[in-house]
Amino acid sequence: MPTGFGPDAMTARSPDKQDLHWVLGGLVLVMALHVSHFAPWVTIVITLLAVWRYLIARHRWLLPRTYVLMPLTLLAAIGILFSYRGLFGRDASVELLALMLMLKLMEAKSRRDYVL
Repeated sequence: MPTGFGPDAMTARSPDKQDLHWVLGGLVLVMALHVSHFAPWVTIVITLLAVWRYLIARHRWLLPRTYVLMPLTLLAAIGILFSYRGLFGRDASVELLALMLMLKLMEAKSRRDYVL
């Protein structure tokens, strides 16, 4: 098979800025549909995480380590827990999914991680 096709095509090269731009653009479009239903703090956190990830790629900074992401993940879950008095339910689940999706993007290292 030619290069760039088949199961190994996603891992054949490391992600570049254009890959990140496509993923962030898609996420912005999806989040824009839900932002009017999000709690204000969730919208702010999602925006900050997206900007932070963009700046990491632009300036070639290191991705945040687990000891940075783990407390952010726990704080996000606790924030949803207090905002909605639980983690279950349509609104709480959608906001938690949006936050976790942005946090997952903070640890995306390979091109395969960019496939949603």
